Amino acid sequence: MSKKVAQCLDSWRPISDRIVEARFFSRLIKTTVIQVYAPTNEADNEVKDDIYEQLQKIVDEVPRHDMLLVIGDWNANVGEQQLGEEGAVGRFGMTGERSDNGEPFVSFCPLNNLAMASTMFPHKEIHRYTWTSPNGPYHNQIDHVAVRSNFKRSVQDVRAYRGADCTSHHNLVIAKTLLSRTGEQESSTSQKIRDR
Repeated sequence: MSKKVAQCLDSWRPISDRIVEARFFSRLIKTTVIQVYAPTNEADNEVKDDIYEQLQKIVDEVPRHDMLLVIGDWNANVGEQQLGEEGAVGRFGMTGERSDNGEPFVSFCPLNNLAMASTMFPHKEIHRYTWTSPNGPYHNQIDHVAVRSNFKRSVQDVRAYRGADCTSHHNLVIAKTLLSRTGEQESSTSQKIRDR
């Protein structure tokens, strides 16, 4: 975190080895970011259920007026938008089947008034996939950024960046957000942040 962003950090708390929450102040609005590292498809259902139970408790505690970003490695391939998911899943998810982890994530979003911003922008596939298999030929979009629906217009862009200097099979995902109460363009002095 840069020094400038660190000055805006109001509080943070590690919830578990898979979830951390941080709250930031800006001149215009407060932002709560919940970072999640979800279990893989092969994990026991009990472990997966525990994560969603913890996450639900945290989301319920976030003040309603905060911009809420729930981000991270969901290990969830959501695939394309299906009928009835228009508010939660965007039109630009990666093609392919929805994984076992995709179903609970897709269900979690509308229950908590969240929209998957990572599926809302029309990028080339190379800027949508967030994970490459160790042997190279398989790509999936399993890292996601979800935002409280009433702040959906505040998200200017979400995309993956290949080639970040780290030893990971995951690509860097950056969400550009405009910190305003309505998501409308304000003045040229409006602040923008980059979220992981």
